[in-house]
Amino acid sequence: SFGDFDNDGCYDFYLGTGSPEGWFIFPKLMFKGVLDGGNCVLRTRNISATNNFATVQKGHGIVFFDFNNDGLQDIYSSLGGMWPADRWPNQFFVNQSDIKNHFVKIRLRGRKSNSLGIGAKITVTAHDAAGARIVRQALVDQKTAFGSGPYVIQVGLANATAVDGAEIFWPVSKCRKSYPVRMDSVNLLDEAACPAQ
Repeated sequence: SFGDFDNDGCYDFYLGTGSPEGWFIFPKLMFKGVLDGGNCVLRTRNISATNNFATVQKGHGIVFFDFNNDGLQDIYSSLGGMWPADRWPNQFFVNQSDIKNHFVKIRLRGRKSNSLGIGAKITVTAHDAAGARIVRQALVDQKTAFGSGPYVIQVGLANATAVDGAEIFWPVSKCRKSYPVRMDSVNLLDEAACPAQ
């Protein structure tokens, strides 16, 4: 699954490895998205060897989510296979870093679209102290087949000093609406605010 454990706005992803067969185990892999000059670039850095991410266990369901609501995403990894003797313990990585990057959390309330806003496209704009524009995008989806994710979407904004707003493209009504949002907070955005079509 994927998320953003340091709120820089670049996606990080964690790969669970394994198969139902008991002999099929490999180290799990963690990759961090690379931020370069304020922009996410199409590169990742393998950080599997840090913080016990590369455990040699099966990994099937992985989720990034802010378990303790401190603004930093934690990672839960459901391990083990389909055989009764395959008793790998699950892993829970609580993010205790001192990262100070900013974020917004967005919860959607669909009306014409489904109530969770699945399929909606989110674009958040912000700026840093020098006035440089920061743009981050997210899609409300179900993440992966085995893993999943919460429907509170967390968008990392790195060193932003203020958030300018969030634009939501609602999948059914086809409405594109800009909403004011608060930084470092949960924002409920309602499709009912869209103009009548």
